[in-house]
Amino acid sequence: MAAAAAIFHGPAQGAPASSPYDGAMADNHDGSYKTLFSHPRMVRDLLAGYVKGPWRVGATLDQPVAVPASYIAHTAGTPSRCGDMAWKLPWQTPRTVVYVTLEFQSRPERFMAVRMMVYQGLLYQDLIARRELASSRRLPVILPVVLYNGKRAWHAPTRIEELIVPQAATLSSMPHCDYQLIDIHALGPSLSVSVPNLATALFLIETARTLDDMRQAVVSLIRWLDDEGDDALRHDFVLWIRHHFRDLAPEIVLDDIADLEGVHTMLEETIAGWFKAEKRKGLRAGRREGMRRGLQKGMQLGLQRGMQRGMQQGMQQGMQQGMQQGMQQGMQQGMQQGQREGRRKAMSDVLRCLLVRRFGPLPANISVRLDAASESSLAAWTERVLDAASLEQVFVDA
Repeated sequence: MAAAAAIFHGPAQGAPASSPYDGAMADNHDGSYKTLFSHPRMVRDLLAGYVKGPWRVGATLDQPVAVPASYIAHTAGTPSRCGDMAWKLPWQTPRTVVYVTLEFQSRPERFMAVRMMVYQGLLYQDLIARRELASSRRLPVILPVVLYNGKRAWHAPTRIEELIVPQAATLSSMPHCDYQLIDIHALGPSLSVSVPNLATALFLIETARTLDDMRQAVVSLIRWLDDEGDDALRHDFVLWIRHHFRDLAPEIVLDDIADLEGVHTMLEETIAGWFKAEKRKGLRAGRREGMRRGLQKGMQLGLQRGMQRGMQQGMQQGMQQGMQQGMQQGMQQGMQQGQREGRRKAMSDVLRCLLVRRFGPLPANISVRLDAASESSLAAWTERVLDAASLEQVFVDA
């Protein structure tokens, strides 16, 4: 049986001429990141800032060259495989290169090490078929990198050995393959604008907790993308930011923004508008709270003064009635009745004032009910006047 053969099938080397954003916006994380990292400068900054290891000693990061990452197997029944991106970096030794395979993930994938090992084997197979090995006939170094921007923690093993049953560790045929993981949200405080790096700016925008954090990241991005040759990259950043905001803050519309300076201006105006809105909300809440407290204090003061006045009137009325019916009996009965009537009238007057204050002039039947109501009824109605939405709700149980 013929050995399986695989070749690359994809765009020509270098950045693509058009962006997938130019038509319908890509709805997935992979497509949006592929657009940005189709630019050599983005790849250079990603490798320089976030991919560690001794391989960097001999690699030349300033000249990454894109290579196709779609693999078509020609063995019958074998499906095609497609990686995200692959780049070739010159090595300090003549005619020697190192390859970087770059995979974008928005969700954790437990068997990512298997996928990266498959892509590595397919790339090796293609290099052999196209006779692109060095004169030594040795295979080049391939560095698998996974760029992850999901919110969930990444717990998937980065070494394929960790996915194989422990008993296999004693076998000489145990496969060895691992990948470097760049977990954007796990970078946290390590992200800094002290060193110009476009990958850092991208990560800061993606992980920003506030609009002001995002605005500051855009400021750094504008400062670092000031070269004339970066127009295409600036354009793709604007399109990526538009797409990012559609999920992050749909109320902020950036569809008409054509450049990064416009994005910055829109963010500044949005922040200022939100600040004014919050200030107005605070003033309204303060007025409501002030009115509520003032009403409570007014009721307490009114009840106190009403009771004092009622007691005075009660004493006077009691004395007059007592003198007519008999000094001793009249004074006792008059004082009791006067006090009760004074309290009732004071409570009626205070409640009447509160009702007028909240609901306007009172109907005649309400005034009659206030004049004839008992102290217990007046007390119950007074407790409801602050929370009742209408005059009817004050007297709902009457």
